[in-house]
Amino acid sequence: MGKEVQTEGEITDIKRGDNGKFVVVLKEIDKWDNFFFNCELSNESLSLASNLSNGSKIVIRGTVYQFHQLEQGIFIVGNIVSLRNSVITHIMTQAEIDFRQVLEEARRGERNAQFNVACRYAEGNGTAQNYDEAVRWYKEAINKGHVTAMEHLGSMYRDGRGVEKNLDEAIRLFRKSADNGSSAGMTLLGHMYENGIGTDKNITEALVWYNKGACRGNEFALSKIKTYAEEGNSDAVRYLADMYYSGNGLKKDYSEDFKLYSRISGQDESGYAEYMLARMYEDGQGTDKNIDEAVRFYQSSAEHGYAESAYMLSKIYGEKDALQTVRYLKQAMNLGHEEAKSAYNNLRREFEKMLLQNSDELKKFVREEKKDVIDTFNALIAELGLSYDLGADLQSDSSRKYVINGNKVNIRAQPNTRAKVTIQLNTGDIVEVLDTSGRGSNIWYKIKTSKGNTGWVFGEYIRQK
Repeated sequence: MGKEVQTEGEITDIKRGDNGKFVVVLKEIDKWDNFFFNCELSNESLSLASNLSNGSKIVIRGTVYQFHQLEQGIFIVGNIVSLRNSVITHIMTQAEIDFRQVLEEARRGERNAQFNVACRYAEGNGTAQNYDEAVRWYKEAINKGHVTAMEHLGSMYRDGRGVEKNLDEAIRLFRKSADNGSSAGMTLLGHMYENGIGTDKNITEALVWYNKGACRGNEFALSKIKTYAEEGNSDAVRYLADMYYSGNGLKKDYSEDFKLYSRISGQDESGYAEYMLARMYEDGQGTDKNIDEAVRFYQSSAEHGYAESAYMLSKIYGEKDALQTVRYLKQAMNLGHEEAKSAYNNLRREFEKMLLQNSDELKKFVREEKKDVIDTFNALIAELGLSYDLGADLQSDSSRKYVINGNKVNIRAQPNTRAKVTIQLNTGDIVEVLDTSGRGSNIWYKIKTSKGNTGWVFGEYIRQK
């Protein structure tokens, strides 16, 4: 007996003991359930006790005077330890109580609780400020994918708050947060580029990240975009216009959108602003519908190398002007537009098939049509990369001369790989194409050899002479 102990607990009762002394019954909250202390208060703690009630949580210190020693060294009479001359050393605040609760959740691996504990250690909220513990718990939360923890720890490294300043680590954490879709991470990364913190100052890159953050609702990022737009930065104006058009970050407003795109249409070397104006004229968004103006802006945009504008022109011309359609498809394809590439190749295959299958109709066309129409047709064929001169000697069967492209190429009785092989031909063998079957990447050619043999060859193994 006489061992001094200190514990934390929740008051379950305040009463007078058998000897008339003031006693606090305390339920221990740190280690075991259903473990109580009968704490006989010293005179110096009586005034504090008058401000307490059931449910209050306190830290108390006293001397054990009644116990039995059970297994594992727990001193207890039943489930009660009795203390004499007890002193209330601290009345726990709600913040401390909350901290204890969230700390237990964090220890069980709950990532939001781990983040909460880290914040409380960093701020000294409900516990003594401890940056080492804050860093440890931020890292625990980050390991479980907590995005905001990345931003908080990154800010500590950026500012050298509680840790050695490490701007590379700060940028890495902000970028990791941004890559996980956090608007705050995007905005923090934009701030680093804008101010040249840990990297070269780069306003263009800063605006890229501010735009991403603004489109996800970050008000600070949006204010940065607006400020730079007001100062005349064309990238910022474009980002602001895009937000008004899409409704991401701002309420849709086509009228304001049209004004912004018009403001930078002469400055934007990419052709994007002119492309957007063309779309708005074509659809009547923010302005009156005007196809002529749409075509004019699409053409100007295409001249700047904007692939989508060239593709849109090919769709506008459609069947009204086949030559223009093909030319714009070709331009868009050469600029890397995949849909244009597919459309161009499909059109080329259809024309090639038509040239092979309709020679009599084409010869009639030559006899009846005027020269300017024939020239246009020949120009169209040339744009498609085909060899056929309507109105010249190529009206003859030489337009159907092809060569085999490969050695031991199987010529089959029918246009499929299961059909019987009739002969084999080799690279350079000249054949005449009589017909085609299939389309796209699955086209077959019916051919006739110089010896009069006929059969079908897969399109991969034949090319025009």
